[in-house]
Amino acid sequence: MKTKREIILLLISLLVLFALYLGVRYLYYGSLTRNCIYTENSIPVPEQLAKGEIVVAKDAYLAVGYDREYVCLKNFGSIDRMIVGSHAMNNQSAGRQYFTDKGLTVESLKTSTSFRITNVVAVTKHGFTTIDSGPGPIYFLILKDKNNTLYRLATYSLGLNNKDLFLSFVDSSQPVNSSSTKFLSGDSFDTTWDHEGENSLTYTGKLTNLP
Repeated sequence: MKTKREIILLLISLLVLFALYLGVRYLYYGSLTRNCIYTENSIPVPEQLAKGEIVVAKDAYLAVGYDREYVCLKNFGSIDRMIVGSHAMNNQSAGRQYFTDKGLTVESLKTSTSFRITNVVAVTKHGFTTIDSGPGPIYFLILKDKNNTLYRLATYSLGLNNKDLFLSFVDSSQPVNSSSTKFLSGDSFDTTWDHEGENSLTYTGKLTNLP
């Protein structure tokens, strides 16, 4: 039969192990209750973007399948189609293999395919894994096609150089110029980082005109 001292030592050991478990859990997830290293925050779509249409104007791809990183997110994780520009897909250091290693299938996305923006989601990373990548957030446009299929598009993937741009924006309030196409780029948006306060995305109206 165990003595009172042995019982006390056992209880102390269990408490220490439990405290270690909670500490490791907090370091990894950044939370004691959450089972995902990411959080999602849905924010309003800028009014001008909501009224317009996004059109595939140059070569683009779809990464199809559920990304293991994000499946723990209730809403964002359920979207199984990600739009990717050719500059990212054909990148020599990562490119197509980056997506196939995640178990995703790569498909071509037809030019002239059009979308409406239905939502904007800020995805923030937590825990010690942010040491390498930073917490973000990463802002995603949630798009819907004519068949009501949902897609996600990271604003950082729109491209900065003219040769990388691939998505045009058709503003219903502006006259259409058939001689040039207005492309979205990273400069088309202003975003807020977590350390700056509440998540927000603003449409700057900056579009790149290309013939």
